[in-house]
Amino acid sequence: MKIPMTTKSTSVFLGRFALACTAGFALAASQAAAAVIDISNATTPCESGWPDGGVRIDDVVGGGNTGRMIGVTQTHWTSGGFSVPVDLNGNTLILDSGGGNYANYAGPISGNGTVTIQDNGQTVGGSLGNTYTGTTNVNTVVTLNKSSGNALCGTITMSNGSYILLAASDQIDDASNMTLLGTARLDLAGFSDTINELHMVTGSSVQTGAGGVLKVAKLFINDVQQPETAKGAGDGLVLGSGYIEVGASGPLVITESPDIPANPVPGDTANTPNPASLTKLDWDDTLRAATYDVYLWPAADPKPSIL
Repeated sequence: MKIPMTTKSTSVFLGRFALACTAGFALAASQAAAAVIDISNATTPCESGWPDGGVRIDDVVGGGNTGRMIGVTQTHWTSGGFSVPVDLNGNTLILDSGGGNYANYAGPISGNGTVTIQDNGQTVGGSLGNTYTGTTNVNTVVTLNKSSGNALCGTITMSNGSYILLAASDQIDDASNMTLLGTARLDLAGFSDTINELHMVTGSSVQTGAGGVLKVAKLFINDVQQPETAKGAGDGLVLGSGYIEVGASGPLVITESPDIPANPVPGDTANTPNPASLTKLDWDDTLRAATYDVYLWPAADPKPSIL
């Protein structure tokens, strides 16, 4: 089409042309299997029908390859999702279902950067766990359903009104710190998970479902650290029949005989351990004692009243 030139400078509007999402995007010959393919908003991933253009991330990267982000990338799926590996490479990946449609982000996400999940109807699933580090922002309703590995990693912030639903146990990285703002809710749905720190505010909640347990190393409510005791439904921030278990968890490993928890009874030679056991428990020499009761408590806390 030719536009005739005139002596006056004028602009001619030719119309807005949306790029259609492309199915079966052809890889260049140099993009062989196991290659690293750069992706950015220049190749915004989406399903067919999304009006803003772009192509499917799976079609751009191709099977067996890894998509390395070279800029902020925002997904615009109307359905489906991606399954190829994505390396954040220091950038931000925005998972957007394109209007509240169902989308499953099954591809493993690695590298350091930011993952932001927005728009309803999304699932972070698949069989390969995410290993990325950095920041996770949850601004919507999202289901976590990885069959192995972690769905969410890094420092996780749930904005006001956001909602995370577990569809299986162990979906969040054990080293993650999680903050629930406003009325944000973490729904265990009867499953269990472990994280490092949990920060809550009045109005936020953990829905345990039937017997779900969330283990945390530290719990903060309104910026105040809570004692190392389990918190159940009576605490107001925990809903359901399960609970939040606060404090270090895992098996007790004794590498040497601990101190005797109580002094021997003076003059009671019948029940007093021999001198070799006065300062340490001797598991091979318990005399007439059938068992020893060993009490453990944090050094900063007072001795339990039972002793």
